[in-house]
Amino acid sequence: MNIALLLRSLYCLIVVVRGQISLPLADGDIGVNIDGNPLQLTVDNGSPDTFVVYRDWYEDKYGKDACKTLPSGCYSCPSECDPYAKEVFVRSFNDGSKYFMVYLKGALSVNGKMVGDIEFGLVLDFIPNPRTPNQFPFSLFGIGYDSIPGHYTVLHQLHARKLVPEFAYQICSPTPPLVFAGQLVLGSSQGACSIQQPMAILPMVMSPTLSGPSSAILSYGLVSSKKHDAFVRPLANLVVRFDTGTGSLAFPEYIFMDVKEKLINFASRDSGRTVDAKVVNGLLYVGFPALQYLPTLTFSVGVKEKPFEWCTLRILYVGKHIILGRPFFLSYFLGADLENAKLKVANYK
Repeated sequence: MNIALLLRSLYCLIVVVRGQISLPLADGDIGVNIDGNPLQLTVDNGSPDTFVVYRDWYEDKYGKDACKTLPSGCYSCPSECDPYAKEVFVRSFNDGSKYFMVYLKGALSVNGKMVGDIEFGLVLDFIPNPRTPNQFPFSLFGIGYDSIPGHYTVLHQLHARKLVPEFAYQICSPTPPLVFAGQLVLGSSQGACSIQQPMAILPMVMSPTLSGPSSAILSYGLVSSKKHDAFVRPLANLVVRFDTGTGSLAFPEYIFMDVKEKLINFASRDSGRTVDAKVVNGLLYVGFPALQYLPTLTFSVGVKEKPFEWCTLRILYVGKHIILGRPFFLSYFLGADLENAKLKVANYK
């Protein structure tokens, strides 16, 4: 598939219809209410965890009324509770941050309508990324694979209690670069978006090392900006992850370096001059004049405003797998049928 970033306006309502739960995405977050606490949760389909920040802990550490400035908001127990008496679980993230949480049960509401009781994590302590010590904790809505015996994702809980019809979800975000907005629909794997046919159906790769929807990848390639040149490289034994919690496209280093070299060659040939490029902290930068000559690599690169000199391509190298992060979801619809281990991918109309 050749992906182009499409500019669309999307009107979203929070509704509970025919068992499906549709939630608007705004900058990757959804708004919910748990036990009367309004919260903004970051959607991460590569994590099994849904957790929120405990008000008593946060304001004890950061000061009175600190929750008023925390973007996610904080959770307070509806009646007297002692979460510190519960077993603590630690969640570590790739950026080096750690969350210490316990499990509670509470009432989930959407747009004033009661959905049902859910189990969720309550954050009692937090260690920030060592490189950004002033980082504040966020609250998470995870729809990845279950990973702790006896504890299940919110989607799994809702499906088990027949509060949604299918063990499935879909993400619809046909938006400009750097804008992750649209809909997250729980309980079905298609129908939320206006999409082009045919829809690709991909079998999921299931592995203990993979926490979210993944599939085998057979090759990668580039198509020149003038469409007169193309490059394809076959791959073997590699997996691609579709991850809303990753802000970039991430490749193993050897693929990253190969893509960098081919990208520079294609852009230099099409522009008629040598393209300036550099790698800083694992991210690829190119000079702004080269932007219009960049080849297509699973998505068309673009920026909202003209920068002064350098443009950051949201492509980096990390780990063993190819990760298609948020740039992918801005150009492609994704539906995940978790019960039948199928992924559904299509271009937006």
